[in-house]
Amino acid sequence: GAALAALRTSPRTQLAPADLPALAAYAVTHLAVNLALVSGVIGLATRTRAWDVALANYRGLFVPIIALYPLGVLMSVTYIHFGGWVGLLLLAVPTVAVYSALNRAQQLRAHTRAALETLADALDRRDRYTAEHSRRVAEYVDGIARVLGLPLAEREVVVAAARVHDLGKISTPDAILRKEAPLDDAEWQVMREHPGVGAAILSHLPMYREHARLVESHHERLDGDGYPRRVASGALPLGAQVLAVADAYDAMTSDRPYRRALPPVVALERLRAASGTQFSADAVEALTRALGYSASPAGETHTLALAPAP
Repeated sequence: GAALAALRTSPRTQLAPADLPALAAYAVTHLAVNLALVSGVIGLATRTRAWDVALANYRGLFVPIIALYPLGVLMSVTYIHFGGWVGLLLLAVPTVAVYSALNRAQQLRAHTRAALETLADALDRRDRYTAEHSRRVAEYVDGIARVLGLPLAEREVVVAAARVHDLGKISTPDAILRKEAPLDDAEWQVMREHPGVGAAILSHLPMYREHARLVESHHERLDGDGYPRRVASGALPLGAQVLAVADAYDAMTSDRPYRRALPPVVALERLRAASGTQFSADAVEALTRALGYSASPAGETHTLALAPAP
């Protein structure tokens, strides 16, 4: 209000084209103050940087929010020039329409995500050994991302990708998924198709296009010997490296038809042994810390000792 009053040239009961700079100053000031206060409070409550909160919560909504300010100006002009409150009734329909469109867009995003995650959970339950696998991987990914200090928006993308990372197994036959023995070469070839299938499904959804790349790359290796594209470390996004570590850890610490689950310490040892070739050393170290373990100093054996979680 102060910004508007300082720059406007018309009387308080009027609006003219000359007042556009004042209205722009009001809009910028209002948006900045509101964004700073809301993001600041949420940041303090969640111990997250306010800027990260703003990026995560306003991404995809910034343009619709900006569009509301001209609508407010139109309401003011209508109120002044078209009969006071009676004139505002002219804007009731478009205002409700804008609100409904924004609300439906948010609901559609939420329903799409819920549907994909429900499908991913159903795929996990096709095999009793992998039930809840995607949920656990998402929890590990969140822990790794927090230790690494990833921005909130990036962290949410990786966690969401983890929830649907095995979506491509919808095309994998049950005979392969449920086989109670190690897979042969031909079966492995079929199994290796699932990251690409999952990425192809997600790439058709605008809200998941960023996630599709992570899903496609979650079985790639730093040394370029992974699948499906044999991408080396330089082209691997950090989120895919984080997802690969979390996925491998859960696989090793879960029962399989042909072996029992490994103890967490042993699984972490194996991840550390493959650091730099198959897995990101930083992601492995972050998982170690997130799980409440601490590694021995460099040059000694890789025995892990229990330590308080960070």
